[in-house]
Amino acid sequence: MGNASTTERQVFMVQRVYESTSRIGSAFAGSRAHPEFSEENGMQLLEGVSNYNNLRFRLTYNLIGHYEKLGNDCSAKQDAKTAKDMATKARELCNSLAEL
Repeated sequence: MGNASTTERQVFMVQRVYESTSRIGSAFAGSRAHPEFSEENGMQLLEGVSNYNNLRFRLTYNLIGHYEKLGNDCSAKQDAKTAKDMATKARELCNSLAEL
């Protein structure tokens, strides 16, 4: 991810928001995407996670879906540049999944 002049770090967040609600999400430093999952979705996401790579795979997979949805929304609004950026980010994430 990134090129010679830009470095992008992957950051995983687990954050307690309220006593009864947890938020689990993935963010990429330097980008605008910060999808989060409610406690219900987060618990489903964590079911069967036995190691870091499995969790990383699931969060990355969900982030790809998030970028795909944003790209489709931008395309429908005829914002071709942003739609292309979202498709590029999704493709980069797909490539990172292949490396797992």
